[in-house]
Amino acid sequence: MVRRGGGSGEAAHPEHRGSSWHPHPRRDPAGSSRGEGDTPGAQAAAVEDTVFMVRESAATLAEAAAAGRFDLLDEPAALESYTVRTFGDSLRRTGPAAIRQLLTVLALYDDLTYRHSRRVAALACRLARRVGWRGESLRLLNLAGILHDTGKLAVDPRILHKPGRLDAEEWELIRRHPLVSEQLARRVAGVPTVAAWVRSHHERWDGGGYPDGLAGPAIPPAARILAVADAFDAMVGGRPYHRQVITVDMAVAEIERNAGRQFDPYLAEVFVGMMATARDAAAGLEP
Repeated sequence: MVRRGGGSGEAAHPEHRGSSWHPHPRRDPAGSSRGEGDTPGAQAAAVEDTVFMVRESAATLAEAAAAGRFDLLDEPAALESYTVRTFGDSLRRTGPAAIRQLLTVLALYDDLTYRHSRRVAALACRLARRVGWRGESLRLLNLAGILHDTGKLAVDPRILHKPGRLDAEEWELIRRHPLVSEQLARRVAGVPTVAAWVRSHHERWDGGGYPDGLAGPAIPPAARILAVADAFDAMVGGRPYHRQVITVDMAVAEIERNAGRQFDPYLAEVFVGMMATARDAAAGLEP
């Protein structure tokens, strides 16, 4: 058995059965219509085909991991490769077009994750402005925010939408998503800094996060900002496998309570103040 290091509640894994297993035969949706890929119809078809293949691959991966035929820790590259490579040539190029395609696929694959990512990006930028971020840094933070959960393309929708608690293997598939997000961000954005921020958005100030167990100042500042925004939106927006959705005030109190443990204490303090200001401003508009 292989066991992941780190905090409590970590999942044990079945013994790896070798490196020849592949979750899905590789196809190339962008390359299947070479010469026609610039037409809107061909682009739409490529996106739909990509969504179909990623959905099939994620389901197959989940079933194989549950059956003990595939160990995510012993062969992490396979998880990244089957998700990234199904995009074919489109993700071998970087830039706005590749980013738009990836986000279109994410929206079709799991609209909850897509909308969550948009909200996290906006909230992270609001928080960053409060601590003095401007210009290019904000643009890159916004990009990291909208890409931070693209790795959930590697997670079976039946897991993403499962009512109730996830089992150990399902949680490990969820917990792998920052690594896949990092690879996808690196491919489409071409900015290593953004990819690093995306990778670290589930690290904790006290070192109990994942995937690398970074702590305190070792966590990139942008990832610390994303962690606050991501946690807040997850609490108020909710996921079937998370606890019950809570109110904004309760979520703000939770951010404050976990300052210095889960969150950068300074950023948590600024966030709580920012939300109090927004609440007071909204109350002032009431008749």
